[in-house]
Amino acid sequence: MKLTKHELKLASEFLGQASEDLSENGCNDYSMENTDKNWALLQAAEDWNHTPKEHRDERPPAEEKIWTSDFFIAGYLAYRLAEAAK
Repeated sequence: MKLTKHELKLASEFLGQASEDLSENGCNDYSMENTDKNWALLQAAEDWNHTPKEHRDERPPAEEKIWTSDFFIAGYLAYRLAEAAK
């Protein structure tokens, strides 16, 4: 089932608020399986954040997880949902 633009907008707002709430937690670690899709998602989030290439981590070895911040991914996904809702 495809989400309506209204549902996408609400999901974006929800994730945006969740991102703000998560950023106030003491620990913001978020791990993802080390797949090409997850690595591409993290790189897209870094592009959205305008993170300079020299400040980005290198991809970990295949047997290790990809680590980032929960609020960072939630914020990026909120942005993507908002764009899809337009």
